[in-house]
Amino acid sequence: LEEKHKEVEPVIQESNENNKPSKKANREELLEEFKNKGKVELNFPAKYKGLTPYKVLAEYGDEGRKELESIIPVLEKNKTRFPKNVDAINEIQKALTEYAEFEKVSSANREQKAEKEVAADNFDKIVEEIKALGKETMIGIETICRSRGTTLQAIISSRDEAELKSIYETYRNLKKELEERKKK
Repeated sequence: LEEKHKEVEPVIQESNENNKPSKKANREELLEEFKNKGKVELNFPAKYKGLTPYKVLAEYGDEGRKELESIIPVLEKNKTRFPKNVDAINEIQKALTEYAEFEKVSSANREQKAEKEVAADNFDKIVEEIKALGKETMIGIETICRSRGTTLQAIISSRDEAELKSIYETYRNLKKELEERKKK
């Protein structure tokens, strides 16, 4: 029975790496950083033997997170018998906290990227629509741009969607007015 409980005892080894959390948004960079963090190597479960909690999270992601969360109660139960478990518990909790923060940042970055892609698609659609309407439309829009102190090419280069929409809307309104005047 004593031998069975020794599996739970972590081996503490000091790491030369700096343990300050970094605020890198890129998942690969942060996971690379996680591989170099931590000072407590786990002996339990056997699959993670020799890995720090950070390395477990870096290599196994959410699966590793779930398993680390599940071994905390086992370590808690045996911490009076194996005082080194306290260090392991603390490091696991710290690693899980940093991983959760990372996931929040990563999720927010993915959402921002998706929003930018949608906005870029809208901008590109407007540009394509303007170009598809022909030379007369291009000349009219370029005239409106010059009256505002810019050019269509400058707006396209800066990808200023609000300005492009405003100019395009102005062009459509002017064209509509001209057509109404012709009818009268």
